[in-house]
Order: sequence, then C-alpha cells, then structure tokens
Amino acid sequence: MTNDTGGMHLANALGVPLIALFGPTNPVRTGPVFSAPVVILQPPGCPPTGGNSLAEISPAVVAAAVGKQKPGLPVTN
Repeated sequence: MTNDTGGMHLANALGVPLIALFGPTNPVRTGPVFSAPVVILQPPGCPPTGGNSLAEISPAVVAAAVGKQKPGLPVTN
C-alpha cells in the first residue's frame, strides 16, 4: 500500500501488487505504468484526474481493498 511516490513506481516496476492511494495527484498522469496488479483508490467523488484530499479515503475502504488483494489476511476496522 502506498501513495503516489517513487516507491510506488519502483514496486510496480518490480511486479509487486499495489494498492495506490491518490487524492490531489493525477493517477492518469502519474499512476503505475507496468503490468503488476494495481488497485487505485481515490476519495469519493474525486475526478479521475485527482484533486481531492487523501484524508477523504476512509480506513474502511482501504482495509476492504487490502482484504480483497490479500484474502485471509486479518483486517480490523
């Protein structure tokens, strides 16, 4: 799990499955570009090009994404 950082791009280039959180930045422009599995989360109502605060992504939404990507992983809300 990561936000829009260099680490996200490195992990994506290495084939690591990602949950990438985007708020103010634009995942269309700066999102992962390699074929590793990626789930992009944005705040509710955020345009696809970004512009909203990461604080608007609820922990429950992030936990659900983790649970879908890693079945069997204990996730608490």
